[in-house]
Amino acid sequence: MKPLLPRRYLAENVETALLEAMREGRFGEFLPGERRLAELLGVSRPTLRVALGILTKQGHIRIEQGRRTRIMSVPTESAPSRSTGRVVLLSKSPLHELTPATLLAIDLLRTQLEERGLHLEHKACHAFLHADPDRGLDRLVSNDPADAWLLHQAPPGVQEWFWRKKLPTIILGTPAFGVELPGIDTDFKPTVRHAVTQLSKLGHTPERIALILPDIDLPGHRAMIAGFLESGGNDATIMRHPVDFDSLAEWIDRRFVQTAKCPSAAILAWPKTTIALLTRLGLGHGWKIPERLSVITLSDDPALNMVVPPVNHYRRDTQRYVSLVMRLILRTTKHLAEPEETRSLMPEYVKGGTIGAVPQDSQD
Repeated sequence: MKPLLPRRYLAENVETALLEAMREGRFGEFLPGERRLAELLGVSRPTLRVALGILTKQGHIRIEQGRRTRIMSVPTESAPSRSTGRVVLLSKSPLHELTPATLLAIDLLRTQLEERGLHLEHKACHAFLHADPDRGLDRLVSNDPADAWLLHQAPPGVQEWFWRKKLPTIILGTPAFGVELPGIDTDFKPTVRHAVTQLSKLGHTPERIALILPDIDLPGHRAMIAGFLESGGNDATIMRHPVDFDSLAEWIDRRFVQTAKCPSAAILAWPKTTIALLTRLGLGHGWKIPERLSVITLSDDPALNMVVPPVNHYRRDTQRYVSLVMRLILRTTKHLAEPEETRSLMPEYVKGGTIGAVPQDSQD
């Protein structure tokens, strides 16, 4: 039997070559042994095992320990699905409301996709805001088919809908519990633990450290809460601020100024909330940072380096992030992405000037 696949082919073509050989009846009832099959295909055995795993999940073969691999069903020839050439990024907000770091990643991703003949489109999806998003998503996907869908900070209900529909989807964030879609996000649990450690070194006790999140349910926020609780924090110091920034100043006054026991430190999920907090407390109430309050932000924004003092925060490597997203897109559009594959990135800690010792008048 002549080799089925020249060595120059990429690893993801192994599954296609095996399906074609099975259609042609080149193996009979059983596949050759792993070593022989790898030689025929001209690939490594680890690469072969990935392809065999995919065929097993599809029900075409059955692998039994100590026995030959049996061919269970011969796939029929079907017309290849027609590529739309479109990759659609869905988010809650329009482009002008996304963070500069996110916009930079989108721009880099668009350039790399165009080099592959794919076009990136962005849509602000109102279904992200609905408790029952099914109808809006049905209408959206029916009218705008795509080779791949990218979900930016999608709530669990939206993620679950795409997973149920078995659409080629990548979560730009943390996949919700039970949603077996590939995703990529900052590893927020150890990041929060690291932030708590930095503050603890300066004398801040966990019960005086506040974790500040927007009042929306995102899987990434759940990871932040888990890391916070594991570090000794408690539910009483987890604060949810309004997403509507028109009412944020009133919320800051109530939680920090008009209270008998203000936190000595705050860990914030959103950079723009951090800027609002520092502006309100500094300009509105004359607070000095970090003398009155220590502040760390879990995400990056260029504005964090422009305030005085610069904010201690965490910065994700944008180039590496985009590279990993690109790999997931290419695998997903070829239907080779493993459902459980999720990438977590540990960000770099950027030192600023917004953390310090516990204020004397706030120590017990």
